[in-house]
Amino acid sequence: MGGNLSAQERDIALACGYDFIVGVSTQAHKDALLAEDEFLNIVVTGCTR
Repeated sequence: MGGNLSAQERDIALACGYDFIVGVSTQAHKDALLAEDEFLNIVVTGCTR
């Protein structure tokens, strides 16, 4: 990832009408990220690297 957003930074962005979507290639990666932060908006793209 290119940097980590703190919960405070995310809350400020959401209050201003912004949202963040994370794209990952596998369901396993999505599951791992959600285990760290259940509020992430994650899309499984299925793209290969």
